[in-house]
Amino acid sequence: MFPLEDCDGVVLAGGRSRRMGEDKYRLDWPNGPTLGEYQRRQLAQCVRGRVWVARGRYPLTRPEELPDPPLGEGPLAGILAAMEVSAARRLAVLPVDVPGAAPEAFVWLGEAPVAQEGLRLVVAQAADGRLQPLVGIWPVALRAGLCAYLAQGGRRVVEFVAKQDPIVVRLPPSVQLANLNTPEELKAYLGRIQEHPPA
Repeated sequence: MFPLEDCDGVVLAGGRSRRMGEDKYRLDWPNGPTLGEYQRRQLAQCVRGRVWVARGRYPLTRPEELPDPPLGEGPLAGILAAMEVSAARRLAVLPVDVPGAAPEAFVWLGEAPVAQEGLRLVVAQAADGRLQPLVGIWPVALRAGLCAYLAQGGRRVVEFVAKQDPIVVRLPPSVQLANLNTPEELKAYLGRIQEHPPA
């Protein structure tokens, strides 16, 4: 069922954006006013619950923004921060710098029976075969295991995900999972959507 039932969302926006040169969350965006706000609105279409924004070490300016927990930093810490405040069974996860994913990716991810049950981790795979584990539906029941992983010094998303025996959903070419990491990638992406606006 879509929007996703018993599901909160989190936009991961705590990275230092060294290659971009500025905070990606606050980048100007055509349908924004910022990329971060655009992503939050896109994710809000996908879930019936609340949408959080994991801001890492950035100053918090809005009620829905979350700091990293004491255990660590990085995307896994952002996911844990949302799990700790969520009352839902599952969490739709979306990086701030993947603007081509939502809402279509979550339509496909949500159709997996195990995603509807909220018992298995479901992650996206691009049409070209690249795994994008930070676009996914994460069971909040993974919170204890994620805490333990971070407490042991673990930080690698792919390593943690592999240990969960995830369901991988290959998405059609219409779902763009490319990250925007540099000003050049941002400019090229904006040029493409001007020529071919999303439906």
